[in-house]
Amino acid sequence: MASSRLQHLVKVNAEDSTTSGLNGVVSATTSPQDQESALGNGYRLPPKEIRDIVDAPPLPALSFSPHRDKILFLKRRSLPPLSELARQEEKLAGIRIDGKCNSRSRMSFYTGIVIHQLLDNDTLGPEKEITGLPEGAKINFVTW
Repeated sequence: MASSRLQHLVKVNAEDSTTSGLNGVVSATTSPQDQESALGNGYRLPPKEIRDIVDAPPLPALSFSPHRDKILFLKRRSLPPLSELARQEEKLAGIRIDGKCNSRSRMSFYTGIVIHQLLDNDTLGPEKEITGLPEGAKINFVTW
């Protein structure tokens, strides 16, 4: 019979020198670096390199003007905060609705707008960021 891959795990709520009092499943051979990255509820953070990839801002969406002489760079966030995902939502005909915003609850949006002029030599002109937007603005359905 094959040996179990789970033989080195410590039971939940077990406390000894290897778990440092954490409530969660932690390997019995946990290194000090792993113990530092474990949170109090047993979840572990991935290595910094992976966190940097996941938390990196996504590439902006692009929108060309009708005359193709300007381009909008629509900035967006990478991941929604847990507080937003945990918000109460209503369900209607298979659609999740956020009653606070009167929109779909998991709808993506833009957080900023930058305009570039497209020059004759196919390069971008200087960046002009749109300012004066309210703090925390959720921009959507941008048209020219």
